[in-house]
Amino acid sequence: MGDKPAILGIDVGATGIKGTLFSPNFEIIADLGRRPTEADLGPEQAIAKMVAMLLEARPNWQGHRIALWGGNIPGPARYGEGRILRSPNLGPTWDNFGFTDALCVALNDALGYSVPGTVANDVAAAAFGEQRFGVGGGTRSVYLAAVGGGVGGGFADASGLYKGARHVCQNHIGHVYVVDPTLPYAPLCGCGKRGHMEAFTSFTSMFLAVDNALARNAATCLKDEWATTSNKGKSLMDAAKAGDAVARQILEVSAHYLAIALHNAAMEFEPDVLAVGGGVTYYEPYIGIVAREVDALFPETWTVLREETQVVFAQLKNNAGRVGGAALAMEKAGMPLPTSLPAATLNAD
Repeated sequence: MGDKPAILGIDVGATGIKGTLFSPNFEIIADLGRRPTEADLGPEQAIAKMVAMLLEARPNWQGHRIALWGGNIPGPARYGEGRILRSPNLGPTWDNFGFTDALCVALNDALGYSVPGTVANDVAAAAFGEQRFGVGGGTRSVYLAAVGGGVGGGFADASGLYKGARHVCQNHIGHVYVVDPTLPYAPLCGCGKRGHMEAFTSFTSMFLAVDNALARNAATCLKDEWATTSNKGKSLMDAAKAGDAVARQILEVSAHYLAIALHNAAMEFEPDVLAVGGGVTYYEPYIGIVAREVDALFPETWTVLREETQVVFAQLKNNAGRVGGAALAMEKAGMPLPTSLPAATLNAD
């Protein structure tokens, strides 16, 4: 054990757990790799994996002492208290689980000293990272929507992360209504309601749209690989890049309904930047569609919002949650945050 402080950033996803050790300036000290979450086996075994990942990488962080940890999970977590309220992506065994207390105990047992930390919603943590180190540049306010299996949102400005009255931090943008739920074409959302943006925009909904296109024998190059591909998101976007009309239309529908929800967020929060993250960032035309449609939705009377709201892809990529989670832990502990990220951290997986 050494004296140099290290900050542990942890991603707990539906399928995988990732960890990175950062210096207080967010240089990468050690990449802890990835382990399967196996969420159905419960949170305790996932925490044991996080500790094992840290200990196995110990030769790479010799001379450092783990000062703090910051984690994120896909679902609402009560920030500060560190309790997961409910996470459909992780399953019922994670409901009402005291994540922060459990990980603090596990780290203390493994390391022999106390390591404080905190857990937040994954998109909220990413939004904080984007505001501090990404498109917000530390001064501009950022509303982030991240498109994955669902669609999450988060808002942060120079004063910090917007946490809400219940300190859940998560902006449930995927579950705002973008069409009348009584209309016959309003699709069913994963939450059980109809007409939510997520039911049009998420990768889950896009994959269903591909399935439906193939079922009606639409002309698309996806028919040759859809049943066997291990990465449907990449296959969809590769097809769109190659000019496949079906793939392009599916992504355009996704972008259209995201634009409606982001316009509503802009009217509520008046952010400097509307940022879009997640897998759709690998399809460059997507952000152009969103920006164009958000712009068209602004009333003529709101010229200032129309001209001054920037719509862009998020800058932080796959490590956004780990960076944001670690930064939230540092902020909570009163540690100063750097004004920018090293290039290696900005571009890391």
